[in-house]
Amino acid sequence: MNKWLLGLVLLLSYGCVGIGNLAGVQVKAYEGPDKPVSELALLLGGPLEVQGLGYVTLAEVDNKVYGNELKGYPDQLLVTPGKHQVKIKCMLGMDYGFLLLDVEVKANSRYRLSCQRALGNTATAQIKELNATDQS
Repeated sequence: MNKWLLGLVLLLSYGCVGIGNLAGVQVKAYEGPDKPVSELALLLGGPLEVQGLGYVTLAEVDNKVYGNELKGYPDQLLVTPGKHQVKIKCMLGMDYGFLLLDVEVKANSRYRLSCQRALGNTATAQIKELNATDQS
């Protein structure tokens, strides 16, 4: 089942925008001891398929920040099932902005977060549940 949520944000224009050194790193975004992957949901950012020079990283879950502007933000977060507020960093060419999404995720599932340019200097964000045959 696909879930699409839309967010709207102004894209800010600042010189060079880098991804940082947390790309490809899977980060635990919950408190307590490690849990089996079957009890968690995986949120995925990464390169955008539609707009060549785009990338999504995952900056925050439930007001807890993972990374920073200097070292970057991860593009993979493990979260517990349920409702979460996720802040993504949407990079489109030389423009970037942060978008908030309210999401509900299930255990043992993967979700792709993406963004795309909208009207003017705005962007929309989406979340899509991936099935077993989708590439991560």
